[in-house]
Amino acid sequence: MKLFFFDVDGTLLDYGSGIRTLSDDLLGALSKIHQQGDRYFICTGRSHGALPQVIRALGADGYSLCAGAYVMVEGKEVRNESFPKQTLRLMLRRLGALDTVMFLECGLKLYTNRFGDPLMEGYAQHFGMDLARILPLDPEADLKVNKISVTFFHREDLSAMEDFSDHGITVLMQPDPNSFDLTLAHSTKRDGIKAVEAALQGESIEAIVAFGDNYNDIEMLEYADLGVAMGNGPDELKDAADAVARPVQEDGVYHALKDLKLLR
Repeated sequence: MKLFFFDVDGTLLDYGSGIRTLSDDLLGALSKIHQQGDRYFICTGRSHGALPQVIRALGADGYSLCAGAYVMVEGKEVRNESFPKQTLRLMLRRLGALDTVMFLECGLKLYTNRFGDPLMEGYAQHFGMDLARILPLDPEADLKVNKISVTFFHREDLSAMEDFSDHGITVLMQPDPNSFDLTLAHSTKRDGIKAVEAALQGESIEAIVAFGDNYNDIEMLEYADLGVAMGNGPDELKDAADAVARPVQEDGVYHALKDLKLLR
């Protein structure tokens, strides 16, 4: 049995270039993975609450969410690594004093500091989020936060994150240079894959195949038996990969699955 891991943004979908659905060819390929006795997982920086409906409807065998910090296999939580309370308080205090849209991603749930704000709603809809799944943030609530996504409205405020790496936080810039993901430095998508493997202990795993497009996919492509970088990804990612697919705009995942003879 092979295990397939697919990133979402820039890999299966790409909201920046208007790719909001999966092609019929790609949907058929994912179905074929199941038909041939293999399994596939969504391996993304997003929380489940931030996943587009088209991804939730696929019928994946599980999810590695929030860059490997929260993992579910067949509906069961198998990993939940959250920010230490002191670190979370620091981030919320610093970011909360600035003009931002924040999303606190907590595995299955998604909270925002701008609940009901048209700016937040426009941002969320642009990236395929379901507004009905977004909850208002209570700063006093005792939340287990796996990741924070933040967008700044003033460039001069970006310096607020300069020393976050000193607190065990990885800062990843998004295609929008004012938007960032804040994740646990000790948790990567590689760790999410390992959690899936542990949950499937006792089953015969022939190989791990992973697809990704960004810097936060490097560890999982290096770990996989076959790591496939998207053609739209950076050179550093491609250097870490075993193969390079066509760009997402050319249905790269489908063509790679076919060209690499991963569909029987």
